[in-house]
Amino acid sequence: MLMMGAPSLARDIYMMGKHCPSMISTEGNDFVSLYSLATDTGRDIVPDYQWFVMYYGDMDYAHAHISSIIRAYSQSIYSRQQGALLIRNALSYLVLSMASLQRLFGAISLCNSGALTSARNLWNEAAALLIGSLEGRSEEGVLDNDGYLAHFWANYLCEPFGVCDTGYSRVNHVIMILLNSGRAALDAKQCSIVEEHVSQISKKLLIPFIQGSLLYSSANMVIHSGDSRTFDFLHTSGYISSRVILPYVNLVNRREVALLDRYLNFDMEMNYDRNSNIKVFQIIEETISKLSGIDCSDVGYLKNMQLGVCPGKPGDPQLQSGGSMDSLWVGFLLFAILFALLAWIVLQRGRKPSSNENLGNVQKDEEEISFPNPVTTIQHQID
Repeated sequence: MLMMGAPSLARDIYMMGKHCPSMISTEGNDFVSLYSLATDTGRDIVPDYQWFVMYYGDMDYAHAHISSIIRAYSQSIYSRQQGALLIRNALSYLVLSMASLQRLFGAISLCNSGALTSARNLWNEAAALLIGSLEGRSEEGVLDNDGYLAHFWANYLCEPFGVCDTGYSRVNHVIMILLNSGRAALDAKQCSIVEEHVSQISKKLLIPFIQGSLLYSSANMVIHSGDSRTFDFLHTSGYISSRVILPYVNLVNRREVALLDRYLNFDMEMNYDRNSNIKVFQIIEETISKLSGIDCSDVGYLKNMQLGVCPGKPGDPQLQSGGSMDSLWVGFLLFAILFALLAWIVLQRGRKPSSNENLGNVQKDEEEISFPNPVTTIQHQID
């Protein structure tokens, strides 16, 4: 609707819903709206939700963000494409990801109370809110613009960060395994295993948003094409990704969160220097190191920038560069030693006399060093 220049209609659909009935009756259908998901009071079952409320100072932070985007669009602050992409990504990342976690943690509660059927339904809803229905029929979805949710964003980002597995995000593979295994645990009423899986999923979900924020901080250095659609897509997706990780940065690195927010603001200066970009990586690296359950190797390394948040681990471009220099020095040292050894051998051979020379020297020595004949000496003494 925003692309068509109809912000009021877009807001109506957001507030009242469309195509997703929560209850069907002869008197009319009630629809699940994105607004209801963004403001659902049941989100407080998610432990991470309190960190978002703490940082944004608003229980309905996602709704407030979406309302501000629609307002800015109406005031022509954003273009139609920017407004539409900002809204789409805010709904996908800020709203639906938290709504998915709400259902996963709700499934744990229902499992503990013995309501397994309801728990399974919530588990399936959670998977749908992460993966969506527009990812294609293949097992891992398709890498095009048909998908808009967290699953698609992770697949999109795995290549620039070098963490793809047969063309798809490794972290998505792990989440799919956890979803399937968690569903089996629900069937077996193994609620403690379900809880463990949900905790892992909640941390794995942060990976594409961390990657998106890092890519966003490097956007002016990475994207130099004249394709405004691609630029707007990455610009808006990265910005909304940063809105997801800021509450976590605030939790463990409060003194740096304001600086990170400024660097990752949507209206940031797109010509800031590489030092600012490196600072973003350093802040996020420090944040990851303090957050339990997040493996920095899942994030990978931004290949175009030769930067990452997992120093000293396999794949680190700086480690590989240092390793290459070390190998070069070791090779040079070995060559010098070998050269010195060969020179010493040649020198020794130059000093060693031949067999003929040895024979002559022996004869000469025998002539110069002659001992008197004992018989002659005695005879001379008698005379």
